[in-house]
Amino acid sequence: MTLEARDLTVRFGGVAALAGVSFAVAPGTVTSLIGPNGAGKTTAFNVITGFQRPTQGTVHHDGQAITGWRPHRIAARGLVRTFQKTSLFPGLTVRENVLTGLHLRGRVGVTVALLARGRVRDEERRLGAEADRVMDFVGLGGRRGEAAAALSYGEQRLLELAVGLAAGPRLLLLDEPASGMTTSEKMAVAALIGRIRDEGITVFLVEHDMRLVMGISDRVLVLNYGRLIADGDPAAPRSVCRFALRYAFHSTVSRFRAARSSTAQAETFWRSTISRRCHHPPGHGFGNVVWGSYSGSARVLPRNWSG
Repeated sequence: MTLEARDLTVRFGGVAALAGVSFAVAPGTVTSLIGPNGAGKTTAFNVITGFQRPTQGTVHHDGQAITGWRPHRIAARGLVRTFQKTSLFPGLTVRENVLTGLHLRGRVGVTVALLARGRVRDEERRLGAEADRVMDFVGLGGRRGEAAAALSYGEQRLLELAVGLAAGPRLLLLDEPASGMTTSEKMAVAALIGRIRDEGITVFLVEHDMRLVMGISDRVLVLNYGRLIADGDPAAPRSVCRFALRYAFHSTVSRFRAARSSTAQAETFWRSTISRRCHHPPGHGFGNVVWGSYSGSARVLPRNWSG
């Protein structure tokens, strides 16, 4: 396995952001991590990439334990991430932003830079050519000389992805890459992620757009309140419906909680409305199993889960 998390737990005071989560990401795949807001998705990314130490549990990459490593050391190993909010240099050009992502691939040190200017120029040409290749790959080649601040929001998200690709990742972690994008921009991002996988880069992403997730994922993990409630192949029979039901269900419960509605009201709404959308009428076994998992069942995966 490219990435393996074992029994990850993160507590903030009395709140468990992650509660004994274990999963694996296979090489050469697109794996999606979904769940309602507050489910623990970004916390999981932070633990994997060294921005948050787990209370307990371990993270392994290609058999090497990387738990507690500093973010720069993890990035140098080939685990590169993007963030929910764009983290660009708005005053720099598109090309200059991409060049910042290439610093991990530079080979000239301070001594060589002072004594062998020719090697510095050779490296600048090499990295510049790679930056041009990455910009063309994500579709920003025509905007390379423009300031990042002048790009549309969707283009800025593409630029952030380009910076991540410039670092030469083996595993690319994308935190809501399609957030705030139009439908056409989301389609372009989905196609781009597929091409990244075809380049041999493993992709692990957090995303709320279910159509995008189901269209590009080889495997889907579902988190809810810090616990893994589903893990399966969205292409397997009935799995897409099951994933969609689980995600819609737990999102619905969150909305009802925010509105201070009773648990009984949320359950009635779920059984009479949402479960019908995948041909599960009220009282159907799957709807009951999902509700049972919310209300405190020890086993959160249904007995006949095949995903």
